Amino acid sequence: MGPFFLPTRAQQNVLRSLLLSGSGKLHHGDCVGADEQAHDIARALGRAGVIHPASLPDQRAFKSPLDIRQPKPPLVRNKVIVRETALLVAAPADAMEQHRSGTWPTVRFARKLGRAICVIRPDGTLIPERGKP
Repeated sequence: MGPFFLPTRAQQNVLRSLLLSGSGKLHHGDCVGADEQAHDIARALGRAGVIHPASLPDQRAFKSPLDIRQPKPPLVRNKVIVRETALLVAAPADAMEQHRSGTWPTVRFARKLGRAICVIRPDGTLIPERGKP
């Protein structure tokens, strides 16, 4: 297993701002790295979360949630997260869309379902996409 992606400080700051301005729960995949940091940011802000763990224990951060779903294979789990939420916030490692990653296929699935999306590029640029009504 390769290294896990850690969001940049700029991505973390934008995520913090989005969490402060929103009212929903943070849903995440409990993966070591980006999900782990997002969970810690949300908890520091007093925001509860919902964990959708992968069925691969070696990739899990094992964060303590208020709500946890059944473990599923990562790509299946990512689709469940999209289906259960109205807004997908993605903080990818690359500024440009990639075909081989976990983040970008999830973004493409959210587009297919017409979800609103906020992509936070590594430099902190926020790229919002409106969902279909």
